[in-house]
Amino acid sequence: MTKLFKLKIALTVASIFSSTSALAQTAPKPTDSPWKISVGLGIASGSEYEGASKRVSGAAPLIDISYKTDGFGTIAVGAKSRGVSWTIFDSEAASFGVSLGVGSSRVDNKDGTLLRPGSKRLKGMGEIEGQPEIGIFGHAVIGLPLFVEYYRGLGDGKRDLKTLKYEGHGGSRLVLSTELPLKVDDSLSFSISPNLVWGDKKFTQAYFGVNAVQAANSSFKLFNAGGGIKSVGLNLGAEYKFDKNWSAQANLGIDQLRGDAAKSPLTQKKGQTSAFVGAVYNF
Repeated sequence: MTKLFKLKIALTVASIFSSTSALAQTAPKPTDSPWKISVGLGIASGSEYEGASKRVSGAAPLIDISYKTDGFGTIAVGAKSRGVSWTIFDSEAASFGVSLGVGSSRVDNKDGTLLRPGSKRLKGMGEIEGQPEIGIFGHAVIGLPLFVEYYRGLGDGKRDLKTLKYEGHGGSRLVLSTELPLKVDDSLSFSISPNLVWGDKKFTQAYFGVNAVQAANSSFKLFNAGGGIKSVGLNLGAEYKFDKNWSAQANLGIDQLRGDAAKSPLTQKKGQTSAFVGAVYNF
């Protein structure tokens, strides 16, 4: 269904590698501290940019801080919250909240990294700047939990003909997912999270389209990308708790580009994978 994401460090890496199931956090027991703080460090690997065949790897720091207020929901900052989030209502059966994050950026004249997606192959396509995104998220348990995330880019989605930059994608995307948890014992647990990402025309055109100006400045032919299902995927997670503070975590994301995202001349590989393994300390 990324890209100042630092704090931007944690947000970008986490947008790629954290599970959407993190949106449903069980309300703490009365004896719990209202503060939840976790920091981690690991190694992550993913595509140079979405649709690329070349892979990049590097260190991936993770930071999550949340505070459960007395009657006004939970305020959170970090990877799991996709930036800054306010969970207004939260229970095991359902939740609802809003968020403010940063949309995925992309450069066109440098090799991509985990924190700065892009490629020299995209020369002439212009940079996509990471602009704010507002989000609405929630979940409801209907047999299995259904997680819904909607994001709207605040950029105008237009290309500056002088700087060749996009001021954000200016579009919308919708992420649907569920989670199948498997708890082996108090220390070891696994999760399987299928997901689907839909994007409107502005979103899809920004990341997978080639307009007339881009075609004239790059090696790619004109391609008008329309809205629709951008990808379907599966996130596999594992966690081993050494004690109440320390845990080891691993995630493997498998995504298949669909529709115009798969047909785009920018796309070299429809099947995209990402991976993360690291240690986390919970205060």
